Amino acid sequence: MAFERITPQYIIKAHLDTIRNKDTNKLYCSDIFLLFILPLIISVILIDFNILIEKEMSETLLTILAISTPLLFSALILLFDMALNILDKKLIDKDVKLHVINDTLDNISFIIFLSVIIIIILGVYLLLWNNLHINSDNIGDYKFLIQVFTFFTYSLIGMFLLNFLMILKKSHILIGSFFPHNND
Repeated sequence: MAFERITPQYIIKAHLDTIRNKDTNKLYCSDIFLLFILPLIISVILIDFNILIEKEMSETLLTILAISTPLLFSALILLFDMALNILDKKLIDKDVKLHVINDTLDNISFIIFLSVIIIIILGVYLLLWNNLHINSDNIGDYKFLIQVFTFFTYSLIGMFLLNFLMILKKSHILIGSFFPHNND
């Protein structure tokens, strides 16, 4: 019962509902491939080419995510405020805008969840790197461990970036819908 308060199931389900066909209730296969399977494939390819994440890169990624995650929380608050403003106004397409905002909120919550998972993975990776005293002399002894962490990190970062691009497009369309377009 206590873990229900912190389980990410709702966030994951809500995100998946944004890439679901509302008529058939089935997930769009192309979106599943693009947002989830493609990052896994790219991760395998990068590892196959021996492009691994080492200590310096993991520290940089950790810093980037530690900065960007709070900014994503700010985006959630701004979208919530936008939704409240839409509710107060009499707009012709109010329902469509609120639906897009709701989907975008679910998507942002999902990438915040992804960034927290990536931060945890990178933190554990750096702890292991330091505690095992991995360096250029013994890095080969830990190659499998490094490959496993690299796979999960690349996969999740790929999912994060692709979902971020989806959010960017939705946000652009949403914000653009408030401004008249001049087709001259």
